[in-house]
Amino acid sequence: MALSRQVMPLVPSSDRGLAPITIRTCFLREAPPVYHVPDHIHHVAQCYLCQAGVLIVDVDHQPVILRSGEAVVLRPGVVRACRRGDPPPVYISAIFEDHALDVAAMHGRHLVLDEDLRQVAAALARELGGIGGPDSGQLCQALLVCLLIGLRRQATADHGPAASASDVHLVGQVERVMRRNLHRHLTRTQLAEALAISPVHLARLFKAAAGCTLHERLSALRLAQARLLLRDSTLPLERIAHEVGYRSASHFSRAFKQDAGQSPRAYRLEHGHER
Repeated sequence: MALSRQVMPLVPSSDRGLAPITIRTCFLREAPPVYHVPDHIHHVAQCYLCQAGVLIVDVDHQPVILRSGEAVVLRPGVVRACRRGDPPPVYISAIFEDHALDVAAMHGRHLVLDEDLRQVAAALARELGGIGGPDSGQLCQALLVCLLIGLRRQATADHGPAASASDVHLVGQVERVMRRNLHRHLTRTQLAEALAISPVHLARLFKAAAGCTLHERLSALRLAQARLLLRDSTLPLERIAHEVGYRSASHFSRAFKQDAGQSPRAYRLEHGHER
């Protein structure tokens, strides 16, 4: 049974300066056997925190795979979706107005909680999953603020300051080259040659700006395109595998199932033309 205890805002809008965040909703949820929340947008911030199992959060159509003790924080206005992996997840979702925490600094990064933050997350999960009391909302807000501050510090320590405009531009250039060549076997050297930059320098700048490696982003783009082809075309799996750069349908199927939690054929039956 899904758990869905809601936490309401704690301060009136006229007093928002008194609190670093205002919670719109916060719940602990156990995903059912079939679980997929389609693309949507919130105009406030959101945090997903996986307590057990595997939760897949798509951020602007790029998957972030969360396992126990891992989180992702999203700034307002981005397209997001979530779905279950294998095993199905138990997770916390918090939707909140950010008044003073600057969550944009950690947007979209795959964050791993240290031991102290795991204990805070466990306390929040217990409060959300229990009966609570008259001060439950205040306690949940305090725990969530503690988590977010800790995650922001981790993100800054792990990745340094926010990427410069030139680094963000580089990421865009790399992704355009990747998208045009998803059907090819792309190497780091080939990407570097296309951008007239050394392979080592490219890998370092991309990881710092994007928060993931070149290989991780290329794999994410391949699988995102595969999902589109499965939903919107009737191409056979062998052809889709070739179109997104996998050497065989079996290799593609293994990678897709690891990412999506279901086989390409099952995904197509659920979302595509064969429904």
